[in-house]
Amino acid sequence: MNTQSILNFTPNITSYLKIRAMFRSFGNTDHLDLILLTAQGNVDEAFFIARYLRKRFTTLRVIMPTMSYGPGNLIAMVADEWVFGELGGIGPMTDTWEAQEIFECYETDLANITPHLHPDTARKLIMLDPEGDCIITEAHASEVSVKIGNLTTNDQDMLTRYNAVVQHPLRNGTFICIENDEGQYAEYSKQDDLFPIVPVRSVASLAI
Repeated sequence: MNTQSILNFTPNITSYLKIRAMFRSFGNTDHLDLILLTAQGNVDEAFFIARYLRKRFTTLRVIMPTMSYGPGNLIAMVADEWVFGELGGIGPMTDTWEAQEIFECYETDLANITPHLHPDTARKLIMLDPEGDCIITEAHASEVSVKIGNLTTNDQDMLTRYNAVVQHPLRNGTFICIENDEGQYAEYSKQDDLFPIVPVRSVASLAI
């Protein structure tokens, strides 16, 4: 069974618990197509989310319709496949001074959950220079040992249906939706201060 999801969020303890609770309600599925938009946030919670998704799904395909940056890009690092939208890419993960500390803290764990990334590639992704133009797009993806895929009809359909919430990463808010091949659906929305979320469907109120 395939599961599709959108995560447009800032990694923190609340979003981590919410993501776990929502995915848990879907039971066991093997494959996840994840549309990822992320900016800023907490490194520890971003790592916990990435580790959870990597262990939860046999194959993880991450779609980046626009530029994602900040600690949430750890989720992209654990993926089996990347798909870039026209404006998609991976931007700086964190300040350079903090990057070395992050890599040292998580080096062993990252090696265990990033089977498709060489350690040097993982280090490069974490240590992208936030002061420069160092980003990874589809044009640079040949340098990275991750499969690069194309948008499918299902991907495009989901991007079209949720156009209002996949235009930019939310800085202080959260939008999560999950659906599967059997028609099961869940959605959660928390307003963002800078870019209010335009309601797409009625929001399911799920307890953490």
